[in-house]
Amino acid sequence: MTYTKSNRDGTIETLSEKTGVLHMVHGWVQQGHPHGPLYPSKVFSKKQNHLDALSQYLERSGEITQFLDCFLEKINPDVHKEYRNAFNAGVWDTADTGPWLGRALLYKAQVSFHKDQNDDGLSACFPVGRYTGGEMIIPSLGAKFSYRPGDVFIFYAGKMHHQVAPWVPVHQTHFDLNTTGRIGTVLFFPRHSLTQLRGKPAGWGKKTRYGQKKEEETTEEETIEYWEGDQPSGEGIER
Repeated sequence: MTYTKSNRDGTIETLSEKTGVLHMVHGWVQQGHPHGPLYPSKVFSKKQNHLDALSQYLERSGEITQFLDCFLEKINPDVHKEYRNAFNAGVWDTADTGPWLGRALLYKAQVSFHKDQNDDGLSACFPVGRYTGGEMIIPSLGAKFSYRPGDVFIFYAGKMHHQVAPWVPVHQTHFDLNTTGRIGTVLFFPRHSLTQLRGKPAGWGKKTRYGQKKEEETTEEETIEYWEGDQPSGEGIER
């Protein structure tokens, strides 16, 4: 992503910044193994020095996820109950309040038409940042919706093709604490994860390594394989 910046001396620079997607899924299957065991995304690995930062992010974004939790319960109580029970069974880091098992951060990434075919039911997404454009387009409704910071979409992203329209970062000044542009957050529940977690008790995923060990054989000191998640997940990326 490129953007322009005004410096204190009055000069203007054109700068570039890397873009990307970060997946935070408590438990999902490996690509090509829809009936295989669940694995946490690699960001949950204890070996990574940013694990504390991840937990802090989950805690500090808790007010947002709790609001969306209440929103989902009002929209569809049955889906909310199913997600909540499955999340309680599959949660890996309890700093996350759920009820969606997966989260994706799209950092300054442009997106194209797609539907998230590996996700179940209702997903939620919202943007932050300083940019122009970036409307939500849903062809089946023949509609383009305003999609600005503060807006939230909760819809069947696995069934409806959608796109975040192209956006452009606004000009950055020396008053901006962060680079301008758009960051999208998507909360979703992988379909295969929901299938495996139905009917499981709270804490089952972490206590049993998602069924790979008996509960009494699992200890906190033991390591677990983590899945980086080559299967893309998030706004604008087919999954």
